[in-house]
Formats: sequence, structure tokens, C-alpha cells
Amino acid sequence: MKPLPRSLASSWATITDERTKPFPCDEYLTLDDTAYFRAGPVQAPALTVFRWLCQVRVAP
Repeated sequence: MKPLPRSLASSWATITDERTKPFPCDEYLTLDDTAYFRAGPVQAPALTVFRWLCQVRVAP
């Protein structure tokens, strides 16, 4: 999938490599789909982070 140009709002705190690498869900995307990337440092065990992410249903 060719990466689309992204604004700061759709790619907050991410680097180009993170936005352009393929993801397993890419096969379900169409050209009309919009992708948002969010990143930030996390200093917690993976299990704790996963449980927290499961509570976040929709990103703003």
C-alpha cells in the first residue's frame, strides 16, 4: 500500500518508518480509508498497556 500524505493531526508523534511499514490490517483498507497514527513513550509492562488500550475504543 502506498503511504498517503498525512497531516500532523493524523500522524502525531510518529516517524515515517512507522507510518509506511505494512500492517496486517492493510488488506482491508480501500483508497478512501483514512488512517490515524498516534505514538508516545510508554514505561509500563506490555500486559498493562494492552489492557489499557482495550479500554480505548475510538481515538479522537
